[in-house]
Amino acid sequence: MLLEKYNPYQYYNFLLEKGCIGFSKEGIPLKSGRISPYYVNLRYLTAPVSYILELTKYILSFAKDQGILTGNEVFYGVPEGATKTGVFAQLLNYEINNHPGVLLSDRNYQWLNIKELKNLVSQLFEQNKEKLIQTKGVCGEPFSIARELSMILAYYAFQKLGKDYTLILGRKKPKTHGMPQDRYFVGVPEGNILLLYPEQQESFKNWLSSIKEVKEIYEIITPINEKTLTMIQNSSNLILIEDVTTTGGSALKEIEELKKRNINVKAVIALFNRQEIRDDGKKVEEVFKEAGVKYYSMANASDILPLAIQSQKEKVKIIPRIQKYYSIYGTPDTKLDF
Repeated sequence: MLLEKYNPYQYYNFLLEKGCIGFSKEGIPLKSGRISPYYVNLRYLTAPVSYILELTKYILSFAKDQGILTGNEVFYGVPEGATKTGVFAQLLNYEINNHPGVLLSDRNYQWLNIKELKNLVSQLFEQNKEKLIQTKGVCGEPFSIARELSMILAYYAFQKLGKDYTLILGRKKPKTHGMPQDRYFVGVPEGNILLLYPEQQESFKNWLSSIKEVKEIYEIITPINEKTLTMIQNSSNLILIEDVTTTGGSALKEIEELKKRNINVKAVIALFNRQEIRDDGKKVEEVFKEAGVKYYSMANASDILPLAIQSQKEKVKIIPRIQKYYSIYGTPDTKLDF
């Protein structure tokens, strides 16, 4: 599989076609505490396997064109919004570029062996093919390696059966900002769900089964051999993926956690930069530079918002709200050409 050269306009259209940008009269509460007249929900891109594969190809092409991807880098997503994106980016990095065969778990910062994970997934697929044929979504219990296994199994089944699956990521704790439907899961659980979990973790299954949109749960109780699936990685250059950057707080916090474990972050790639000034008066680019990490953005608000507004029936009312918001929170160099 060859990567095409990164085309920003194709990426912008991809975000718009998948409904990632929207507008709200009431406003959307952000993690920063600000009330935004528009939202960016990139989790729409990480629900179906087909979408996240397309997204990760854009990420790898961007990283390659920017000279970030040179040979020994490992992709990793800021938990939990970019967890799935990080896993798939590293899977494709391993398959396409033959780069390090490891995943970094965001549960306990363990290094996972991709080859061994894929071997186990191959066995699980053969044992549970009929369940996968009847399943709409695939989910892994969030406090074990079943989380990563579920994503790889969905990818493997997508390749083998040609069937798309919803990737359901249970959050370790509820999200308190943004869209209500994202509070407990990244990817909405509905229909028939295939659930992977260790033998001792039935509580998550009971919680999932209580959701009214879930019709039936097909179980895979997974025997997990930590010694086989984990490995020691002595050195690494992480490329940290952030879904949406407002203040950079989540990514900076994760960089500090990684540094405590002697894991070097080479660069941060944001899928979308809102181009807002922080409460301390700094731009996100400045605070990442102070942290010694290069910051890159695949799309900025000034690139996307003028395109997104063109399709809105009430754009005459939307534009003043956006302009007012950016007059307060926008960076000095943000130019919104409506």
